[in-house]
Amino acid sequence: MFERDIYNQLQKWAERTGRKPLVLRGARQVGKTTLVNEFARNFENYLHLNLEREEDARLFQSTDKVQEIMKIACFQKNILLREGRTLLFIDEIQNVPKAVALLRYFYEDMPDLYVIAAGSRLQSLLKERISFPVGRVEYMQLSPCTFGEYLTAMGEGHYRTAIDEISLPSALHEEAMSRFHRYTLIGGMPEVVADYAENGDLVRLKSIYNSLLKGYNEDVEKYAPTQLQTYVIRHILRTGWNKAGQTIKLGNFGESTYNSKEVREAFNILEKAFILHLVYPVTAMHAPCLLYTSDAADEEDSVDLGGRRIIKEKKRKKNKTKNT
Repeated sequence: MFERDIYNQLQKWAERTGRKPLVLRGARQVGKTTLVNEFARNFENYLHLNLEREEDARLFQSTDKVQEIMKIACFQKNILLREGRTLLFIDEIQNVPKAVALLRYFYEDMPDLYVIAAGSRLQSLLKERISFPVGRVEYMQLSPCTFGEYLTAMGEGHYRTAIDEISLPSALHEEAMSRFHRYTLIGGMPEVVADYAENGDLVRLKSIYNSLLKGYNEDVEKYAPTQLQTYVIRHILRTGWNKAGQTIKLGNFGESTYNSKEVREAFNILEKAFILHLVYPVTAMHAPCLLYTSDAADEEDSVDLGGRRIIKEKKRKKNKTKNT
């Protein structure tokens, strides 16, 4: 496995006092399981539960006591906990909604346990009106590889360092752009990047792309709320890739008969699944919200309520002085 930037964030999470169970979000096949398995090397004990497996799923259906879940899981997997830190990884947690609710009790009843939950279809919980315990979990998002991570995987970390520090000699600008163009061609899916880094063959990547697209299509029913949305999402997955980076019209998208409302709902579902990201055009020019107080600021432009109160008080005193 090549280095991912989020690894450092995981280390900071583990070192922080008062940490909460961590929910790792991200699209299918962006490397969540691989990342956590690698991160687990820092712990004396590691327990990996995949709730796609019936045996692991039954653990959360048999009892509400998290201590018992840990004991039974260790027994079934023949794991004897040694002295030191223990990491519990609950993979594909969306398959057992009850496990989502129990995260709060891992935080409250077993605060010394390090808990990471992940899933490639967490947005499917919305259909069942299941939400993560408010104030009892924290979140991180894993995305496809950035250009910097791609350079690291290709063994060209010196390019990444020079670009990050804005110290790349102008004579090497074309060389750096050539690498960036190759990155945009290959994409950032970890399996694709790792294979190209090892073999340097663009042709053999086709089978990996096809496998990824097949997986996304097979998952559609699991997070589409209606049969119609299943058809619309599949249409977007089939025709939408060549529209990336372009201004699109929702109605009749991809020469379909679907209206703008149907297409918008499908795009929103795919965005929640981290498969795509919608960028909306600027429709008006307005000063951004202010996070600070200023004599010249309008209280309606201040996000912080305390700041708005202070600004109002300043204006009240200023007006009072004028009147006197």
